Amino acid sequence: DLKEPIDPSSTPLEAAHRIDQAFVPLASTYGKSLYGNGVDQAVLTRDAEAAHERAQQHLTTRYSRGERIAATYRPTRISRRYRRLRNRLRRKR
Repeated sequence: DLKEPIDPSSTPLEAAHRIDQAFVPLASTYGKSLYGNGVDQAVLTRDAEAAHERAQQHLTTRYSRGERIAATYRPTRISRRYRRLRNRLRRKR
């Protein structure tokens, strides 16, 4: 959403390495949450929150406020949110 080129075949960790090292801990934690067998959920949650906070802080130095706001309201992002909401509502029926 911030117009960073991402190879669609790359994993989140590969994309983080290509974009900016500041995002690697967040991508790594994400991977552990999906594939980490036997990972302590409390530790994983704490690590994810810390990595997310660091990534957010880095975003504020890398991108202007206007760029971040525009990324939030890009049509691709809004359409993804709409599809997720629609799918959730369909599952509840």
